[in-house]
Amino acid sequence: MQKKEQKKNKLIIKCTKGRPMPKSSRHSPLQDTEREALLVQLALARQALIKAQRGMRPRSGLSRSAAAVIEEIDEFAFVLTGSSDFFHTGTHGTPPR
Repeated sequence: MQKKEQKKNKLIIKCTKGRPMPKSSRHSPLQDTEREALLVQLALARQALIKAQRGMRPRSGLSRSAAAVIEEIDEFAFVLTGSSDFFHTGTHGTPPR
Protein backbone atom coordinates (compact mmCIF):
# COMPACT_ATOMS: atom_id res chain seq x y z
CA MET A 1 0.00 0.00 0.00
CA GLN A 2 2.87 2.34 0.77
CA LYS A 3 4.34 1.94 -2.75
CA LYS A 4 0.98 2.90 -4.25
CA GLU A 5 0.88 6.02 -2.08
CA GLN A 6 4.45 6.95 -3.11
CA LYS A 7 3.56 6.51 -6.77
CA LYS A 8 0.50 8.72 -6.30
CA ASN A 9 2.63 11.41 -4.62
CA LYS A 10 5.12 11.31 -7.50
CA LEU A 11 2.25 11.72 -9.94
CA ILE A 12 0.96 14.75 -8.04
CA ILE A 13 4.39 16.33 -8.19
CA LYS A 14 4.70 15.52 -11.89
CA CYS A 15 1.25 16.94 -12.61
CA THR A 16 1.80 20.20 -10.80
CA LYS A 17 5.43 20.57 -11.94
CA GLY A 18 6.18 22.82 -8.99
CA ARG A 19 3.49 25.31 -9.95
CA PRO A 20 1.22 26.46 -7.18
CA MET A 21 -2.39 25.42 -7.54
CA PRO A 22 -4.63 28.43 -8.10
CA LYS A 23 -6.75 29.22 -5.08
CA SER A 24 -10.39 28.48 -5.51
CA SER A 25 -12.79 31.37 -5.46
CA ARG A 26 -15.72 31.43 -3.09
CA HIS A 27 -17.94 30.49 -6.04
CA SER A 28 -15.96 27.36 -6.89
CA PRO A 29 -17.80 24.11 -6.13
CA LEU A 30 -14.50 22.30 -5.45
CA GLN A 31 -12.16 22.75 -2.53
CA ASP A 32 -8.40 22.80 -3.21
CA THR A 33 -7.91 19.26 -1.90
CA GLU A 34 -10.80 17.99 -4.01
CA ARG A 35 -9.38 19.75 -7.06
CA GLU A 36 -5.94 18.20 -6.51
CA ALA A 37 -7.46 14.72 -6.09
CA LEU A 38 -9.49 15.19 -9.26
CA LEU A 39 -6.41 16.29 -11.20
CA VAL A 40 -4.53 13.20 -10.02
CA GLN A 41 -7.35 10.96 -11.26
CA LEU A 42 -7.49 12.85 -14.56
CA ALA A 43 -3.73 12.38 -14.95
CA LEU A 44 -4.10 8.64 -14.37
CA ALA A 45 -6.91 8.38 -16.91
CA ARG A 46 -4.94 10.45 -19.43
CA GLN A 47 -1.85 8.28 -19.01
CA ALA A 48 -3.92 5.10 -19.44
CA LEU A 49 -5.44 6.46 -22.65
CA ILE A 50 -2.05 7.43 -24.04
CA LYS A 51 -0.67 3.99 -23.20
CA ALA A 52 -3.66 2.29 -24.85
CA GLN A 53 -3.33 4.51 -27.91
CA ARG A 54 0.17 3.19 -28.57
CA GLY A 55 -1.30 -0.19 -29.48
CA MET A 56 -4.01 1.19 -31.75
CA ARG A 57 -3.90 1.91 -35.45
CA PRO A 58 -3.25 5.67 -35.76
CA ARG A 59 -6.28 6.59 -37.84
CA SER A 60 -8.75 4.11 -36.40
CA GLY A 61 -12.01 5.26 -34.87
CA LEU A 62 -10.89 3.94 -31.50
CA SER A 63 -7.65 5.92 -31.62
CA ARG A 64 -9.51 9.07 -32.60
CA SER A 65 -11.97 8.53 -29.77
CA ALA A 66 -9.12 8.15 -27.28
CA ALA A 67 -7.54 11.34 -28.63
CA ALA A 68 -10.85 13.18 -28.20
CA VAL A 69 -11.12 12.06 -24.57
CA ILE A 70 -7.51 13.17 -23.94
CA GLU A 71 -8.38 16.59 -25.39
CA GLU A 72 -11.40 16.81 -23.10
CA ILE A 73 -9.26 15.91 -20.09
CA ASP A 74 -6.82 18.68 -21.05
CA GLU A 75 -9.73 21.11 -21.38
CA PHE A 76 -11.10 20.09 -17.98
CA ALA A 77 -7.66 20.57 -16.42
CA PHE A 78 -7.53 24.03 -18.02
CA VAL A 79 -10.85 24.93 -16.43
CA LEU A 80 -9.64 23.69 -13.04
CA THR A 81 -6.16 25.25 -13.11
CA GLY A 82 -6.17 28.05 -15.64
CA SER A 83 -3.14 26.45 -17.32
CA SER A 84 -3.60 25.22 -20.87
CA ASP A 85 -0.52 23.00 -20.64
CA PHE A 86 -1.04 21.51 -17.19
CA PHE A 87 -0.35 17.89 -18.23
CA HIS A 88 2.30 18.74 -20.84
CA THR A 89 6.03 18.62 -20.25
CA GLY A 90 8.50 21.13 -21.59
CA THR A 91 10.04 20.89 -25.02
CA HIS A 92 12.70 18.27 -25.66
CA GLY A 93 15.18 20.23 -27.67
CA THR A 94 18.85 20.92 -27.53
CA PRO A 95 19.57 24.26 -25.88
CA PRO A 96 21.10 26.92 -28.15
CA ARG A 97 24.87 27.27 -28.09
